[in-house]
Amino acid sequence: MATPEEAVPFKGQVYAEIKDENQGGLWEDPEFPAENQSLYFSNHENLQRYNFKWMRPGITPDFDNEALNGSPYEHGFFARGVKETIYIRAHRPSLNRGGERYRLLTNFDPEIVGNPEYIDASEGASRFDVCQGCVGDCWMLAATATLAQKPFLFKRVCCEDNSYSDDYCGVFHFRFWQYGEWVDVVIDDRIPMVVFDWGDPQYFSLHSNDKNEFWSALLEKAYAKLHGSYESLEGGHTSDALVDFTGGMTERYDTTDPEKLPPDLHKILMKAFERGSTMGCSGIKGGSAGLEAIQDNGLVQQHAYSITGFAEVEGTQLVRIRNPWGKTEWKGPWGDQSDEWSAVDEGTKEELGIVNRDDGEFWMSYEDFLTYWKNIEICNLTPEAMGDEDEEKLKWNVNNMVGRWIKNESAGGCANFRQSSFAANPQFKVNLTDADDGDDDNMASCLISLMQKDRRKQKHLGKTNLFLGFYMYEANGRSKLKRRDVMTEAPVASSGSYINYRERSSHFKVNPGEYIVLPSTFNPNEEGEFILRVFTEKEASAEEQQDDDKIVKQDKPKPPKEEWSDEKKDKFKAFFEMVAGLSGDEEEVPAIDPFELKSLFDCIFKDPSLTIDLCKDVIQMFDADGSGKIEYEEFDDMWDTVEPWLSAFKNSDYDKSGKLSVYELQEALEEIVGFYIPKRLLTKLAFRYVDEDGHISGGNFLRIAMRLHGLWSFTIPKKLLCQLARRYVDEEGCISGGDFLRIAIRLTSLWNQQSGDAEDDGAGGFALNMGGQIGGLLGMFM
Repeated sequence: MATPEEAVPFKGQVYAEIKDENQGGLWEDPEFPAENQSLYFSNHENLQRYNFKWMRPGITPDFDNEALNGSPYEHGFFARGVKETIYIRAHRPSLNRGGERYRLLTNFDPEIVGNPEYIDASEGASRFDVCQGCVGDCWMLAATATLAQKPFLFKRVCCEDNSYSDDYCGVFHFRFWQYGEWVDVVIDDRIPMVVFDWGDPQYFSLHSNDKNEFWSALLEKAYAKLHGSYESLEGGHTSDALVDFTGGMTERYDTTDPEKLPPDLHKILMKAFERGSTMGCSGIKGGSAGLEAIQDNGLVQQHAYSITGFAEVEGTQLVRIRNPWGKTEWKGPWGDQSDEWSAVDEGTKEELGIVNRDDGEFWMSYEDFLTYWKNIEICNLTPEAMGDEDEEKLKWNVNNMVGRWIKNESAGGCANFRQSSFAANPQFKVNLTDADDGDDDNMASCLISLMQKDRRKQKHLGKTNLFLGFYMYEANGRSKLKRRDVMTEAPVASSGSYINYRERSSHFKVNPGEYIVLPSTFNPNEEGEFILRVFTEKEASAEEQQDDDKIVKQDKPKPPKEEWSDEKKDKFKAFFEMVAGLSGDEEEVPAIDPFELKSLFDCIFKDPSLTIDLCKDVIQMFDADGSGKIEYEEFDDMWDTVEPWLSAFKNSDYDKSGKLSVYELQEALEEIVGFYIPKRLLTKLAFRYVDEDGHISGGNFLRIAMRLHGLWSFTIPKKLLCQLARRYVDEEGCISGGDFLRIAIRLTSLWNQQSGDAEDDGAGGFALNMGGQIGGLLGMFM
């Protein structure tokens, strides 16, 4: 499993290299420039409303107060109470580039004299260092406050070698988990500020209560760079940021329907907290509407909070919660100024950190907690995210897998489409070998997480989260489920309603055994990438069930031809002669041309896609003497072949649309030719025949069937076949689907070009002669 120490440089920027190359200067990040595009990807109203300026935290170099007459470089600094602009000569080497002079905007307000600090040296990082600016990313701030409480996790994200003193050159870096790997994001320390004609500049970004401390503002900037802009951070779920900070897996609980909550939810929350999990809550029930509207009870609507502790006082279960604003608290029972604390001894209050000030953190009863909050989120940590102090704690076994939903191939939609495409979704087999220790019911715990990738980074493209979900079926010895399986069997578990969260996860208890998990979007043909993770208390295995890349002949014998009575034969022949339109000449041999065949198809199948050109192809396929018509025996052979194909088309058209999706095509071809064709190969085969919606008409289905029929009717002598296959077989003597497709395309092309020279092999197929056809064929491959 990847660790932060193995983080991949984001956008190829290596922190150590950049720092070495910029000693004696101040680095400016070309990948995240100090420009409006890094603030907003849209034409946001704030760009017209405010005057933005990017400023570096103050630097107090050793200097003399020699006034300068300006210079080409301006170093911006914001601090509350800026008094004046002073021109200085910087003696610190990092501020002198080749002897050039720089104009520095610095601050001499006596309240904040001193160098800026990455982290306060005396107090360290604290949840009180997290105060929201103008960006609507309270979800990320709630997670940041939680991160600050856990030193081991904090050091993994906020790198310890960041500093404003040691070889400072304006370069900092932070590490985030992204879909199975860690990335190292390098930034410069220019921070966006809002400048007014009156008063002090104000923070646009997250900031600390300590005016000299900048770790939280820089962390937010790195997170904004990871997602493309600060605007990309607008709106989200605390759990998303917690996962990005830890690599953990989220559990969500919706309290709006108490009957659906686990009866032991408090125990689950306590156990998660003791395990080191991070937690948050959001969404206030009732009260006034509006984004981040403050209720009479002090809680903020549509706002994310972090859960920072649990306790029991005077027999009451309490939950400690923090508002990332750093102010505005709960005014109800067990709030900081409530009467309940008057009966509690000072030692207990001191232990619980009870202070009578508006610092954003407060206690409330567990009962009120469930009453007022809609959503509770837990981020379960992976084993490598737990520090040495957590050695004795229960750790999860983790399996990570990645996948994609591809249009017309593996994006089958939800179980509403089980009759057509649902089984085409990627499938993953999970093997739960043992029950949990101490489980009275001998059951195995299983947390499954489905996470869509990079949708926030694509906000500027208009992309939003897809509606996700998954189902879990018993494997019963199968490697993959087919359409008939999902139509006749009920899943043992599911993620529930499809929701457009980045991550959908559920906690199950099931019997040990093998299961198949089908993740999907709500609608078919919605494309995207995802990561599927399985957390278990005991050792388990999980892997994607890949399509066999080889075409497989199904053990499906062709049904014997129905024996017709003499009467039925006579009627069929009369039918043929009627279509043929005999002139009355007794010596005339009845035969059907393409136009007569088109009239027949129109009468029986009523499908406009069965065109005259297609009818010409059908005639050519069964016209042994090259007359351009088919006589009775040829017609009989044609009907025995084509009618089942068109019946298969109709039977596979489950939605009765008159067309087949590529998903339906696979089963129809199995019925016709008795071959299983892998989805990727099938997609390539069908490419030239699908319409703009990815569907196949009856006429194009018939063309595909004819090509396959012609391809598999070639007879090639064994000796020459061995020469042909030698180039493509693997060490086991097998031919992959891709190589088979190459052979198939060439053979089909050759058959189309030279079928006039092909000889009847006496078995209803074609045999390549030993002359130019075989020579030309081998020349194409060798």
